[in-house]
Amino acid sequence: MRITVLSSDSGGENLQVNAKDAATSKGTSHASEDLLFETIPDVDVSYDMNLSMGMNMGEGMTWQINDRVFPDTPPIQVEKGDIVRVDIANEGRLNHPMHLHGHRFQVEAEDGGAVVKDLINVKPGESYTIYFEADNKGEWLFHCHDNNHADRGMVTIVDYKSVFSPFELNQTNQP
Repeated sequence: MRITVLSSDSGGENLQVNAKDAATSKGTSHASEDLLFETIPDVDVSYDMNLSMGMNMGEGMTWQINDRVFPDTPPIQVEKGDIVRVDIANEGRLNHPMHLHGHRFQVEAEDGGAVVKDLINVKPGESYTIYFEADNKGEWLFHCHDNNHADRGMVTIVDYKSVFSPFELNQTNQP
């Protein structure tokens, strides 16, 4: 299958590329926006994100971050302006397309290159290092974009220390 793409290098001409060449490779795309960091940055916050599967008695299979299910997953605690490094490793047997709300991150590639994304597909046995700047105050989800996995626990939060929410997790409104 061939698809048409426009490139700033093509002088406005339509280019034909094979769909296989335009598809993702090892979870990262071949094209990218401008990089967030020209070199590997000094970090203020480091977080290990180990993706796995578990069992919850009476409820069945769970999808875990660091052996915990949401809302008990450890949050990524940041302050505005922090540079954050997250080492993501998939220890399970299924793909986990991990999506960060409210931020873009830079994925460091094995060949020394980098791409900018907000979602990365982490296949079984794969690991990635990503970097982002905490530049959007709030409480932002970082979760598996497979809704079945997120619903069964594969969610954490990027939590800005100076942000207060009057809501509690699992809170219900009663009349």
